[in-house]
Amino acid sequence: MDTFYQNITSLHQASLQLENEACRHCGQVSHLLSHGFVYKKQCRGDPLQVGKRIYCSNRGAKSGCGRTWRLYLCEQTPRLHYQCIHFALFVLCLLAGFSIEAAYQRASNTQQSRNGYRWINKLHGQLAVFRRHLNFREETTALFAHRSDRLVVLLGTCQALFSKFSPLPWHSYQLQLQKPFLG
Repeated sequence: MDTFYQNITSLHQASLQLENEACRHCGQVSHLLSHGFVYKKQCRGDPLQVGKRIYCSNRGAKSGCGRTWRLYLCEQTPRLHYQCIHFALFVLCLLAGFSIEAAYQRASNTQQSRNGYRWINKLHGQLAVFRRHLNFREETTALFAHRSDRLVVLLGTCQALFSKFSPLPWHSYQLQLQKPFLG
């Protein structure tokens, strides 16, 4: 069963057709139930539906494991406040030569910039995963020679990643690989 879906309708349809699906934790079949929507709080508005919970039932006559997991829309970052587009905008600003602080302020639309370094750490934590899915060439890092060593490697990889998964790299990455962009 996929984790990321194109739109809320296809996600909802997939969550209603679970009778022949196996649980990803215990492997039992016909114990999965759709367990409600996952919402993300928005700054100025109603909560937005971003996914659904799936429950492996262990109640009544069912012998599932009782664990739950989530299915998401492909533009969402699981367990993070911001959407993938914010992280992509952050990377694009860094690729354009912005400082970490300025890139974070543009991407998040806030004046506080201290979380920009946390975002760099999250991206750096995914570096090995990104590189596994690329035919990475070291010459792309020469474009960023004026940056710190850590950013040179990260930005070269992100540039190659954005080239491979264009036009919407985070969207395509999550749909094709069924892995979170920032996990």
